[in-house]
Amino acid sequence: MDSKHIEAFLEGKLVLDCPKIILTPCSKAPDRKPLVGAGTIAADEPGKFLLKVFFEESFSLEEAFASLKWEVGKVIGSEHYYDLEASDILGNTWTSVRLLPDRSVGPNGSMIKATFQDLEHIDNGHPNIKGSVVEFYFDELIKVPLNTVVREEAKVGSEARSFSSGLKLARFTSNGVKFEIDNSSGRSVLQAVFETSGVSQVQVNRIFETLCFAFAHTKSWSVLVILDSTERKTLLHAVEPEPKRTRIGPPLHISHDHIISRSVWNLFDQYFCYVTKDDNSTHHPISLLNRSILESGKASLDVQALTLSVTVESLLMDTMKEFYAVSDELKNDICCAGKLINECGSLSPSFRQRILGALGAMKHPRAKDILAELKKKSLIDPALVTTYGKLRNQMAHGAQDPNADIQELFNQTSSVLVLFYQLVFLIVGYQGSFSDYGEYGYPTKEFLAELT
Repeated sequence: MDSKHIEAFLEGKLVLDCPKIILTPCSKAPDRKPLVGAGTIAADEPGKFLLKVFFEESFSLEEAFASLKWEVGKVIGSEHYYDLEASDILGNTWTSVRLLPDRSVGPNGSMIKATFQDLEHIDNGHPNIKGSVVEFYFDELIKVPLNTVVREEAKVGSEARSFSSGLKLARFTSNGVKFEIDNSSGRSVLQAVFETSGVSQVQVNRIFETLCFAFAHTKSWSVLVILDSTERKTLLHAVEPEPKRTRIGPPLHISHDHIISRSVWNLFDQYFCYVTKDDNSTHHPISLLNRSILESGKASLDVQALTLSVTVESLLMDTMKEFYAVSDELKNDICCAGKLINECGSLSPSFRQRILGALGAMKHPRAKDILAELKKKSLIDPALVTTYGKLRNQMAHGAQDPNADIQELFNQTSSVLVLFYQLVFLIVGYQGSFSDYGEYGYPTKEFLAELT
């Protein structure tokens, strides 16, 4: 797929004429056979591909109206889904999985329509490439701090008529990967060059996860190209226009100030280096938590507050439990209390079990305990810990006041966002500038704490 077709797709004008289309049942049941026809694949509507396949034979009425038998509330079974393989007029093969066809029957044949979001094409790689190249194409401009000047020259014949230059690229290296973000076309293109071939999907995911964290980005890429010496894989993703942008700001507001720009790329580097250590999880756990927070910024303020409270607790319990250890004295007290409870014959069995369960929970650290330890070591702003405690209790116990001060709730939620970012800074080892959303004007401050 060349740059012309990529541009056509980004502009919503891509149409593939396919003389041969095969729809293979996902279920291997004997009565499910492949469907072969001709048709088109079009990406002329935002957020979806539209497949049309034409057949000379007519479907039976039972096949045409199979959807009428689907039970409301029940997940549609895999026997109703088909995998797509389509050969376009140029000989390129395109694939997609788990399409749900909509059949229609007429006097002169039949037709299947299906909408889906992802389309894949694989062809030969470039023999001169020694490593791997990954390219993300976005259908919008992502605001990033640029650090590379591009000089352009306009010629008429061999005569230079005009010159122009400006910051249009961002170039940097992280964990041995060379990155370039190009905003010169009015849309962002992120390129990552690996020294080794055979880059995994997990490594590709880590790049996009880091972009989402560093810039509070919520929309998917539109085109993903993975290229090495043996194979070029192109994935198209039909992205719906984002109806509502998140209120969540990035850890550091983007600026072309040299110091701020350097801090942004330093944060990108530290986060990318940390999440790439995990090469097993399809999506890194911290990135999933960050995604939840970004999406909560599109909902109501109450939802955002609740999500932040739960997410901070998850981050602490999943990633930072080793920073707090239950003392031997407390363990001994719990043991003694348990003996007393068991020896007290006047207690009902159900009450005894509840007390013993509560005592057992005390053997494990709480999010509150971990935060207290971090505060004790001056690694976290004490004011943020206090605000988190108030907001978490209010959200967790359903004590929301319908007449609450919206400004106060917004201030608390913004402060807890800063706490989340600072905890991530500690985990990934970032030291540098950040935006303090807990203060009006969102001033830039320095985060210097470090886990030892």
